[in-house]
Amino acid sequence: MGFGVRKGMLYNLLGLGISGIAIFLFNILAGRFLGPEKYGVVAVFYSSLVTVQTLIGGGFRDVVVKYISHHEEEKPRLEGILYSVLLISLLFFVIFLLIFLILREVITTKLFEGKDLYLLFFLFASFLIPLFWILNSFFEGIRKFNVSALNLVIFHSFFPLMFLVFYITHFSQPAGTLLGISLAPIFPLFYLFFKLNKEGIHPFKVRKKEWLKAIFKASIVLTLANFFDIFIFRSPPILAKLTAKNSAQIAGFIGAFLSILSIVRTASIALFSSLLPNLNRAIQGNNIPLAKRYIRNSYIFIGSLGLLVVIFFGLTGPWVLKLFYGTKYIMSQRVTIFFSLFLVFYLLARLSNRILVSMTSYRWLIISPAVSIIVLVCSFTILKLPPVDKVGVSVAMATFVYFLITFLKVFFTQKSL
Repeated sequence: MGFGVRKGMLYNLLGLGISGIAIFLFNILAGRFLGPEKYGVVAVFYSSLVTVQTLIGGGFRDVVVKYISHHEEEKPRLEGILYSVLLISLLFFVIFLLIFLILREVITTKLFEGKDLYLLFFLFASFLIPLFWILNSFFEGIRKFNVSALNLVIFHSFFPLMFLVFYITHFSQPAGTLLGISLAPIFPLFYLFFKLNKEGIHPFKVRKKEWLKAIFKASIVLTLANFFDIFIFRSPPILAKLTAKNSAQIAGFIGAFLSILSIVRTASIALFSSLLPNLNRAIQGNNIPLAKRYIRNSYIFIGSLGLLVVIFFGLTGPWVLKLFYGTKYIMSQRVTIFFSLFLVFYLLARLSNRILVSMTSYRWLIISPAVSIIVLVCSFTILKLPPVDKVGVSVAMATFVYFLITFLKVFFTQKSL
């Protein structure tokens, strides 16, 4: 038997907290030792990787959690569901691989400094990291948050560890850092297979495919929804890299500040990860008062956290950036406020997104981020501001629209439950 929201959130907060510290340490080490320009290459690589791995595996994580949490006592069905999800995700990866190979020259020139080696690292990680997230989501689905949290700690701890290994051995940079990111999921995958085997789950064993059509349909919708969602969050360094002069350096500034803000995002993800399977069960069991209480308390938590974020970084943002990354990293207080608002609106929208998954309002999971991306592109094109200001204002406006649409949908839907 798994854990409830409070205990689940505690485990997730602990696991994601340690993971967040590991990722933050990785960013600090890379930012200080490599300098803004080379760190900008790393930030663009990592943001692109997270965006693409969401396209390949993000929707499948939600599908696993949703269907597994409904049948956590039926082991044969759990294996069938996991096998079906892995089969479909492999198809997604093959399609993604073909597209990237066709567009290889454009992608390497625009994002990877014209280096085919960076693209090779990228494709390797784009296969392993989605596999890790899909398998780890199994333990979220059966609400064994202690196991999933430990898996996250193992995974993210390898980021700073691999960076130090390749930096100390004088591996060419930033290639060594990108290689370390690509190799990081190998070791935690071994641990995941060990834990799945202890549960008696064999994900690659050929068996009856559970609800393949239903899973395929849900996977496509949720993959698109999560891709649009993460594209919004990871877009700032990529936008800076594609449009501005001294683009790698500016991407480094933005990536550095976003890594600091991601500490807050980690705390919020702990709530999201524990909320979804429990909210699923409340709605599935027709326990509407409990479901509404989950929703109300979650908005209160994220809203209060967001207010503190805006106040804190509105007053101290530039100072905090220099404290962690050094005097080479410069950003005005005005811009740190824009990015703080961007994070808060994104977290509120992401919470609404998770609630809509439980309510099976899949259409709005695509409509809301798609509209916000249109706002992002239009504002970034129209606004006549310095590059960093333009990115900050554009993403803040986009995430506000994202939050507004998803919140209104949740509000009216939960009233009719």
